[in-house]
Formats: sequence, structure tokens, C-alpha cells
Amino acid sequence: MVNELRERLKEWEEFEFPEMIEREIKVIPKEDIVAIVGPRRVGKT
Repeated sequence: MVNELRERLKEWEEFEFPEMIEREIKVIPKEDIVAIVGPRRVGKT
């Protein structure tokens, strides 16, 4: 179990985020927007 934990920590340290992808749609900030909803992992942030 200790070895597995060490492997996971090593994987996390070596992990690199993928490059950012510019989206075609632009969101205009409005006071009345509370949340942007949609499927997971499609760039809502």
C-alpha cells in the first residue's frame, strides 16, 4: 500500500495540464448570470 501511494504521488508531481484551447464562443459577463451549465470537460470555465 505504501508503494502504491508513492507511485500515485509521483504521478501527481509529474502531471502536466494540457494546453488551453481558445473557445469559439464568448461569454459576456452579466449581473443576472449565476452559472454556466453543460456536460463535463467541455470548457465551461
